[in-house]
Formats: sequence, structure tokens, C-alpha cells
Amino acid sequence: MARMSLKKIAIVLSLLGLIGPLFWVFMRNGLEPTVFGATVSMCLALTVLNLWDQQRVSRKLALEDVEASREMMEKSQFRAALNRLESALKHDPACFEVRVARGEIYRCEQAYDLARRELVEAIQIRPNSFRAHFALGLTYLQEKKVFEAVSEFRRTIELKPDFSEAHFILAQSYELAGEKSKALEAYRNFLKVVSGEQDTSRKIADYVERSQLRIMALK
Repeated sequence: MARMSLKKIAIVLSLLGLIGPLFWVFMRNGLEPTVFGATVSMCLALTVLNLWDQQRVSRKLALEDVEASREMMEKSQFRAALNRLESALKHDPACFEVRVARGEIYRCEQAYDLARRELVEAIQIRPNSFRAHFALGLTYLQEKKVFEAVSEFRRTIELKPDFSEAHFILAQSYELAGEKSKALEAYRNFLKVVSGEQDTSRKIADYVERSQLRIMALK
């Protein structure tokens, strides 16, 4: 449950607190049943609306913290990134993305046991999270558990077929596993996916060049 601001708490308590006096007036025939029912319904509806709005705002703030944390991770500011995730949890204690990001950071720190625990638990919570599967695959790959990594990358692509980086890393994993024909197919699939992208990053452009070289070598 997202943490509520003092303003939202005051509004919700005021709306709910209004129901008691209305009921007291109604029991003394001071309100028509239809008026009483409509007023109580309005109070409840406004309460639900305020709770929903608080949840929306809290989740937005939490996701902003997660994104900032990932930017810090890219700069190898791992401790600062983890601290930013704690800030995200203050906004939304149930934020799923925090668990995945934490796993990604632990992987970068080479704390593989912690990374696996976070990511496996994340997948148990949300089995269709392609990002969690991909991060777990990278963790396995860094641990040299190639076959486990291949399984995770294949699952990632099942969930998000247009995830170009997953195709490239899968191809590399197949090469490490000695599966040259599968690696060749994965490299070609990567190039097909990339060809449909409007803009590519420098990293993806490098992957394209490397894929073309590996395809020539594997033929």
C-alpha cells in the first residue's frame, strides 16, 4: 500500500467522518432516505477516488526513483542506486520494479547470490516480466551457467520478441554452449529485429557489426 500524504489522509478521514453525522440526522428523520443514500455514496466514491489518486501519484514517484537508480547504475554508482531504491519503497512499498532493479545492481556488483534471490523472487511474483528474466539470464551468464542463461534469454524473447539485445546475448550464449547452428540463427534473428527499429543506440550498432562478423565466421 502506498504511503499517503497528510493532506490525503485528512481528506479521506473527513469524508468518512461525515457519514456518522449524516446517519445521526437520518435516524432522526432529518434526511430523506434518497438524500441520505446519495450523500453517503458520494462520500464513499470521493474516498475511493482519493485513495486511487494517491496510489497513482505514489507509483509515479516510485518509478521515477527506479529510473534514476538505473541511471546511477550505468555510471557504476551502485551504493547511491540502492539508496535511491529505498526512496522508491517509501513512496510505494510494493513496487515490483524495485526488486528487479535491485537484482540488476547486485549483478553489476557481482553479488550473484543476492542478485539471483531478488530476480527469482521477482519472477515468482510476476512470471511474465521479461526484464526480470533477462536480468536473471545475465546473472547466470556472468556466473558461467550458460545453459541456465540460454533458458532465461529464450523466455525473455518469448515474452518480448522485439527485444533486440536479448537476441544478441542469446546468440553469444549459444556460441559459449557450442551450439553454432543455433547461434547463427539467433544472430540472424537479431539483425531482423534491429532492421525494424527506428533509432539504435551505439551499443546496438556495435552489436550489429559484431553479429555480421560472427555470421560470416559461423557459416
